[in-house]
Amino acid sequence: MMIWLLAGKSGKPLTEKAMSARPGYKEYVESTSGFLPLPPRRPRTGGHQPGGR
Repeated sequence: MMIWLLAGKSGKPLTEKAMSARPGYKEYVESTSGFLPLPPRRPRTGGHQPGGR
């Protein structure tokens, strides 16, 4: 229940709303995990994906 409240209702959405005006924040959000400490994501290139059809 606490994870649901923090990730979906109070902590994360309110923080993102407050931080969205800062320069570079959009790129930071796109390259990092929203809640769990995972390795950085690769930037999306919009091109052909390997193994796709």
